Amino acid sequence: MKILFTTTFAIFVCIINVSGQNASISFIKSSNFIGNGGISGGVAWVDFEEDNYPELIFTNWGLQKNHFYSNEDGALVFGYLSPIEGNYSGIAIADLDADGIEDILTATQQNQSNYIFTLSKGEYVLSNKFSELDNSFGDSYSVSVFDAENDGDLEIFYANGLFQPDFFFRKTYNGFIKGNEGILNGTSASFGVSSADINSDGYQDIFVAKKGVAPNQILINKKNGDFELLTDRAFLKDIGNSNGGTWCDLDNDNDLDLFVANGGFQGGGEIDFLYVNEGNFNLKRLFVEGLTEQNYNSMSATCADFDNDGFMDLFVSRYKSTPILYRNIGGWNFKVVDINAFREDPTYATGNAVGDYDFDGDLDIAIANWENLNNEVFENTSAPNNWIRFRLEGTESNVNGIGTQLTLYTQKGHQFREIVSSHGFRSQSEYSAQGHFGLSDLNIIDSVKIKWPSGETTHLQNLSVNLVYTITEGRGIQKKTAPSTVEHFSTGLIIEKLSTDGIESLSAEISSKPESFELQALLDAGITIGGVGNVMEAKGIFNKASELYPKSSEAIFWIAFIDSLIGQNQQAKEGFKLSLKLVKKDPYPTKLKREEIINTSNYELSKIK
Repeated sequence: MKILFTTTFAIFVCIINVSGQNASISFIKSSNFIGNGGISGGVAWVDFEEDNYPELIFTNWGLQKNHFYSNEDGALVFGYLSPIEGNYSGIAIADLDADGIEDILTATQQNQSNYIFTLSKGEYVLSNKFSELDNSFGDSYSVSVFDAENDGDLEIFYANGLFQPDFFFRKTYNGFIKGNEGILNGTSASFGVSSADINSDGYQDIFVAKKGVAPNQILINKKNGDFELLTDRAFLKDIGNSNGGTWCDLDNDNDLDLFVANGGFQGGGEIDFLYVNEGNFNLKRLFVEGLTEQNYNSMSATCADFDNDGFMDLFVSRYKSTPILYRNIGGWNFKVVDINAFREDPTYATGNAVGDYDFDGDLDIAIANWENLNNEVFENTSAPNNWIRFRLEGTESNVNGIGTQLTLYTQKGHQFREIVSSHGFRSQSEYSAQGHFGLSDLNIIDSVKIKWPSGETTHLQNLSVNLVYTITEGRGIQKKTAPSTVEHFSTGLIIEKLSTDGIESLSAEISSKPESFELQALLDAGITIGGVGNVMEAKGIFNKASELYPKSSEAIFWIAFIDSLIGQNQQAKEGFKLSLKLVKKDPYPTKLKREEIINTSNYELSKIK
């Protein structure tokens, strides 16, 4: 596409009680997803385009290609992640080098190297940025990413089976180096790894799920980049074929409790472990009716508030068995929810993860199936309750906000969340889905406290419900987005309102309903108006676009272009320079291509005296 510039502008190219307004959970098999058979172990949701419609990835074993589903406004479209075939297992996703592009980490079995994929020219390819990790050969089942020192740099842990030492890679000024090799012995097989702040000291620790005769492990974060093996707790005597641990605040008391999925690919199954966190690495095992009293081949668990009632529920995928959803009704009481969709097809499920793929305010489930069965996505059709969600962007902390803790305060109590890179066995839920809170019938939030790994704290008050809040560390709210059910103003309607009501009235409406005005519609309206000579009105629209989307290089570009037209050369010069700076990490893809912004900005700068 070419942009032709003319003198007339440019031609357009809570602890909440269970008696909330609705108390039910229901799912159907998604009609917007067509599964493709594979020996799939890992699954992850990730919102690559930051449009609140997350993409979906399945990792495949048996020298197969991984499956990648792009998300087109709720329709999941199949493709391949890369041309590389492998014995892929677990998955974690994070921006390892803080370049604004998410990197995809895969744990790979049978002594293949663990691969990292990154975006290049519009597709994900094998990364050449992390050569120090290229020779990490092992029988790796799961991978977790975390910030060991809270310095903004991310570390990596791979759980290895077949009695191989686990891998821990520390980030230094000279790249990644192996660390803590003394405690990562290979005397027992590791299946799952998850990181979480277990003792509430602000630093993430590591949980390693062990198979066979060895107890599960907790590695205590010593706050200097090293870890120490915990040995003197009673719960560490519990032994099972553990596949993965999932941490979440099940009793709304502001710390993380633990569910461990036990069983395996064969045999009659085992009882799962459930622990309440009593502080200082003390986990007390609980025996809960319906939850920890039967033998299952449980593979992985996910915590989420599926009915938006204010309590975290548990979804457990099981091998050669129907998945089970436990509804949390408070007081360590759980009720098994009978969901027909889970029984429609045979499942050889391993990993599972949650994300709001259709952006309707509730959380959906994806499961990875082994044995070349089709993978599945289940759409949440629960009766509506209110909710609120937070997308986080670290500045001093790591970009993904891994390790950030959120405490939500309401008239009915509080709720707690911690952002992690992976959970259970081979799985990762979408980051903003981890910052999702159900609210039952509440219509306003008293406050939320966001504690970043750097030590920075963000306090927000009097928040509206049923919105996604984008929060940047040190800067507060950057954006508020309503789900897809909200009516969006088209380009034509924006132009009509401008001609009828004037720019001041339109600006006020944009400020009062920011979730209804998308960036592209605002830009298109401004370009159209500017193209017929109404440049100051166009600048007003571009200014509003820049306010709502502060990192949009195109909005800044058009403001600078108008400044150059009206002779404001110094302002134009500053604007073009800023657009060149923003375009490198612009999170808002628009019709104006990156190369066109760069080339035209440089050309306009060359003309300014």
